[in-house]
Amino acid sequence: MSGKAIVISGLLPQDSGKTYFTTSLAKSLRSLGYSVSVSKPVAAHSAWFQHISLTESASLGVLVGEDVLNYLREGLIKKVDEQNPIDILTAPPDINTYPTVTLYMEALSSSIMQAVLARISFYGRKYFIIEKNLNKVPKFLKTEIINLVRRLGSYELISTDWLINKLTSEEIGNYINSLIREMLSRNDYVLIESFNDAILPVLSLANIIDSLIIVAPGKALIYRRNKVSNYLSGATSISNLLSKELVSLLRPDLIIEVIPSDTGSGVIREEDIRKIIGIT
Repeated sequence: MSGKAIVISGLLPQDSGKTYFTTSLAKSLRSLGYSVSVSKPVAAHSAWFQHISLTESASLGVLVGEDVLNYLREGLIKKVDEQNPIDILTAPPDINTYPTVTLYMEALSSSIMQAVLARISFYGRKYFIIEKNLNKVPKFLKTEIINLVRRLGSYELISTDWLINKLTSEEIGNYINSLIREMLSRNDYVLIESFNDAILPVLSLANIIDSLIIVAPGKALIYRRNKVSNYLSGATSISNLLSKELVSLLRPDLIIEVIPSDTGSGVIREEDIRKIIGIT
């Protein structure tokens, strides 16, 4: 393992700008002559809000979301199964399948309660349908998802509990760790986009990251390796390790400005890049 691993997490559960920042950082590092690869170990995307991903996934022959599609277009992801080994498709349920609006709103607030299809590329690509959730999806969307699955190949029927246990299992964590280590052996930097506002996508990466960048609208908060390692020491589960908790307790080692994606070239200033890699 010769390269350096940088994890990018979001301060907000959604729309922090992780993918835009990761792409900008990767392009900037490449412009300075470094070899860079990107990994998004665990991704989730909505069949409703990212509907185009259904068409794109069918065309590519593999389930992927909008973020990974962006990385593919930039050449930052070339091997989907290795760089994005887990992808979860969510879909909002039909309001008529719930007896009260309160229960419906609870379902909308939970990714796992909306998960309808998962790809787990663990020593081979496999697909899993969460049948109970899929049966609650509006009929036209359910039909589209079923048609997509038929194009992608065979699948197994699972429960949400099975999916949670699988994603949090030690074997998956160790496997993702091995994939990242392989990328580090071939690159100067590996940028790892975390899942939503989780500090890490899997706990097994705690000992190999060189820095953590937490992105919020307008700012990127950079934490040194030692500070992150001390914070994570003794942690036994990833479920409660959220970026907001770390930020509320620890001052970042560096803060840089982040501009909106439509106002610049998507390249971070060289002086900021040198500050970032100077603390890794």
